Amino acid sequence: TISAGRSHSLAVSDKGELYGWGSNSHGQLGFDTSSSSSDNYLVVPSPSIIPLEMKISKISTGYKHSLILTTEGQIYGFGSNLSNSIALTDILYTHIPTHI
Repeated sequence: TISAGRSHSLAVSDKGELYGWGSNSHGQLGFDTSSSSSDNYLVVPSPSIIPLEMKISKISTGYKHSLILTTEGQIYGFGSNLSNSIALTDILYTHIPTHI
């Protein structure tokens, strides 16, 4: 499965692994940018695996946010929360997939 947002894309492998590429300016790829090497993840030029502990079954990308559905039926959101796009209260964006 592949989904394209405004300036980022996500794909799920047949093994449930999540890949992302493009802009991560608002965390929409799900790469944690809090580390000292965070500049490496502002723009990801080619499909790169997003390290997650869960398997993914479905994905959806928006303008600057993304949603994933795990094989266990859990929904996670990441990226911009402008207009409550990822249904999280009191935050404007998250770079880490956050359970909804």
